[in-house]
Amino acid sequence: MKRFVCTVLFLGLCFIPSAWAGVNVDINVGAPPPPVVVAPVAPPPVVQYGAQPDLIVVPSGGQYVYMMPGTEGMYFYQGIWYRYYQGYWYSAPLRSRAWVAVQLAAVPPVIIAVPPTYPFYVPAGYYRIHYADLAMHWREWERSRNWDRQPWFRDEVRARQARISSIERDRAMHAKGGAMHQAERHETGKHEAGKQRHEERDRHEERQ
Repeated sequence: MKRFVCTVLFLGLCFIPSAWAGVNVDINVGAPPPPVVVAPVAPPPVVQYGAQPDLIVVPSGGQYVYMMPGTEGMYFYQGIWYRYYQGYWYSAPLRSRAWVAVQLAAVPPVIIAVPPTYPFYVPAGYYRIHYADLAMHWREWERSRNWDRQPWFRDEVRARQARISSIERDRAMHAKGGAMHQAERHETGKHEAGKQRHEERDRHEERQ
């Protein structure tokens, strides 16, 4: 009996740290960098701005996720930049640094829960945050839950699900339109091929 108990404890100590490691990658700012993966596409280019861009803050799972207006799939969360680009995820310690491809498991779930096109769906007058202010104060804002006190942010919390539903509906319509366009191109190609075969047959009969 004692031997059995010791065996169970030993196995538990072996496997628990490996399970925690995956959690630490997602939520701990001081965790080791996420494992690098090789994406089959080139990473997104590093964009140099003439002036520091503004950002917006959007709610996700009770957390603050920052995004860039007019830019698809660029996120800032707890000190790390993330980018969704051509179906792959990338990260960088600074927005001006080169993007490095990372595994999906290394991307915090609160970021994955925000569609890449979310900035295009917020109201035109949605509050903008200066880049320099974010760099200096984001930790303080996290500790004090700064944005929770703002009426416009509370409105966005309530509107979030409806906004995501609109994004998903537009995405489905776009995908359907693309499928219809592809089907039309296929039918046009079949028509042109048939027409070409008829012309070749007519030329062959004329030569005879």
